[in-house]
Amino acid sequence: MKKKWDALLFLVILAIGSLSLLVIFSIDKNLAAN
Repeated sequence: MKKKWDALLFLVILAIGSLSLLVIFSIDKNLAAN
């Protein structure tokens, strides 16, 4: 049971990390365009 929660937590952290990377990337692109 605990293993399942560890995997879920890992996926959540991975998703948040990917989203923040996308946000940072798009902000950088917008700043470069201006």
